[in-house]
Amino acid sequence: MSAQSILIICYILLALLVLLSLKHSALARPFKLGLVVLTSAFYMVTWFYLKGMMGWATPDPIPEAFRVHWVHIDEPNKSQGDTGTIYYWVSALDAADLLSSPPRAHRIPWTIDAAAVSYTHLRAHETRHDL
Repeated sequence: MSAQSILIICYILLALLVLLSLKHSALARPFKLGLVVLTSAFYMVTWFYLKGMMGWATPDPIPEAFRVHWVHIDEPNKSQGDTGTIYYWVSALDAADLLSSPPRAHRIPWTIDAAAVSYTHLRAHETRHDL
């Protein structure tokens, strides 16, 4: 089971606990409804903000100017139904070609063209050439 699935199950269980405790409490109905809405909003906010902090590769586009720290290629596996993924660890560069961000993992879908480009980036990194 993936970390994402475990996190979703935890959120569902916490929501059930909140609902059960509110069902058996003597609080006014509008207050109970407000707590349910507030709890749900909290879940959504934490989900979107924690996603970028958990170390998972982001599907966001790679910056226009970047330095590759490493590339990992998971090629497609038809027998397992895996379409393949390419992971980049990159830092954005500013106008002066200086690092402007800490390294970030990016995930892109595997295609033959994307794989060829990623192999080029990996070879350049291994030979210590800046891209």
